[in-house]
Formats: sequence, C-alpha cells, structure tokens
Amino acid sequence: MCGPRARKLDILVCVSARVSAITCFVLGSSACGFAPHSAADTTGDDAAPPQLDAPAVIGDGPAQMDAPPQAVYCDATDTQLVACYRFENNLTDESSHHNNGTTTAVSYAAGKAGQALFVGTTTGIDIADSASFDVADLTIEAWISPSVIPTGTNRAGILDCDGQYGFFLYANGDLTCTAAGSVTAQANIQPNHWTHVACTHANGTISIYADGELINSGGGGTLATGGTTGITLGGNNPPGGGNPLNGLLDQVRLFGVGRTAAQICADAGKTDC
Repeated sequence: MCGPRARKLDILVCVSARVSAITCFVLGSSACGFAPHSAADTTGDDAAPPQLDAPAVIGDGPAQMDAPPQAVYCDATDTQLVACYRFENNLTDESSHHNNGTTTAVSYAAGKAGQALFVGTTTGIDIADSASFDVADLTIEAWISPSVIPTGTNRAGILDCDGQYGFFLYANGDLTCTAAGSVTAQANIQPNHWTHVACTHANGTISIYADGELINSGGGGTLATGGTTGITLGGNNPPGGGNPLNGLLDQVRLFGVGRTAAQICADAGKTDC
C-alpha cells in the first residue's frame, strides 16, 4: 500500500514503481519490455508473448544458387574455333570466320539438337577456301546418324579438306581420320542412331573418339597447308567428289587445336569417359 500508514519498505517499493512508471511514460512502452495491447487484443495478461516477425521470403521459396551457365556451342569469341555449323535450316558458320556454305539438293530434319542436315546421294555441302582452314593441329567433331553404313571399299564423308585432313565413315561402322597420316578405329557406328564422333591431331598424334571414348590413336605428321578447294561437309572434297554420308549430320565443329580427351567427353554429353 502507498497511503500515509505504509511501512518504510512499502514506501520504497511504491517510490520505485512510480519512478518506473514515469520512465515508461517518457521513453515509451518499449523501454519497459512490453508492448501495448491492440484494440482487438482481449486475451488479458495470460496471453502468449508477442512473436517475432518471420524473416521476409522473396520468391517462391528459399534462395537457390544460380545454375552454371551453359556453354555456347558455337562460341564466336573462341579464337581456336575455325568453323561451326548447327544446321538450323541454314549453312551459316557461327564462328568468327563466317565460313558459310553453299548447297545442292539439301533438306533439313529433326536433329540431335534442333535441326540437322539430311545428306542424300546427290547432296553437296561446300565451303569456299579460307586461310583459317590452314591449321597446325585440329579437332573435327560432329553428330552423325547415317541411314546406311558403307560396304566394301566405299566410304562416307563427314568433313574433308582435300590434301590436308579428312574424317570418313567406312564399312562395319569404322572411322578413319587422315591428318598427315591415317588412323582407323573400329567405332561400330550403327545406322539410324545418333553417335558423337571426333578426330584430333595434336603434337603429331591422331586420335579417334566415338561417344566421347578414345577408341584408337596413332602417329601423324605435319599438316599440309595451302589447299585451294575449301571444305566439304557430308562428302568428299573437292566439290563434286562424291562419297555422301547418306543420313543426318548435325553440330559440326572444326577447331585449330587438338581438344583434350576430357573436352571430347564433355562434347559428347558425358562426364565419365
């Protein structure tokens, strides 16, 4: 009690309470560790203590790490890329060299990625000669789905630069890469089935890959330069040289460097070659 008959101890308590009340009035209710009830709060002193606001959530859920950007297939900023063809209803070279092609009897169909080039028995896909084709090392890679596999001594061209380098499909699904030497590999290419194929020339060694796997390698030499007949895709160079692929050709790239086994594996869409 705080009246005139209060004991000394009661008086001290009353004074303390009044000082606290004055402090709360001056500084606001938050200074005393409580918040005033809202008009709708009728729960009394036994109500649960106020809850802290939940942290704001932006978007539909917890923040996610950004996915790594996908590599650009035809990267025009890559100085090692000589030519790159995706065959999206055209023969545009998307490298910085702009080695665009000319065609005869060409059609397009659903490919490994987007559209693909259909190479028939009378198809010709030729690219005019360019100094960019004169390379010291190289990588030729493509996705192929031949309608038929050559028989006997016949062959089907993937990419050919006459007198300098070439990549061909032979009987039994074998692959041969010619680059200052010649190497053949038993790739077991099947008809009407997409296979990633690649050949490289690096430091005098020719290597052949199928679906990202190294299947054979052998000695090469110094690559010739100074060709004048350009490049033929899906056939033999010079233009009109025959040996058509007879099937689908997609995602053709020519590099002026021998790509590594790990890079070829990744190009084939694998991580465990």
